[in-house]
Amino acid sequence: MDRPVRALSSNRAPVYPDVLRSHGIEGEVFARFVVDEAGRVDMKTFEVISASSPPFAAAVRYSIERARFKPAEAAGRRVAQLVEQHFQFRLDR
Repeated sequence: MDRPVRALSSNRAPVYPDVLRSHGIEGEVFARFVVDEAGRVDMKTFEVISASSPPFAAAVRYSIERARFKPAEAAGRRVAQLVEQHFQFRLDR
C-alpha cells in the first residue's frame, strides 16, 4: 500500500447521544469497515467490534454511513482498504 485511506476533513464526528449526555455517561466504540475505491464505506462490511453502550454504536454507524474518505492507493491505483477505528465520547468537565 503506497498511501493508506484518509478521512476527509469535512466529515463530522458522531453526535453524542442526548440520553447518555444528560446522564453524564461517557464511552467508546471500536468499529471495523472497508473503504472502497471511491472513498465510501461499504456498509455491508461495517462491524462494531465493541461499544460501551448501544446508543454510542448507533451514533457511530450513522456518522460512518455519511463519511467520505480519500481512498487508499497501491501502485498508483485506488484500492479498497480495511479500517479499524476507535471513537471516544467524552464530556467536557
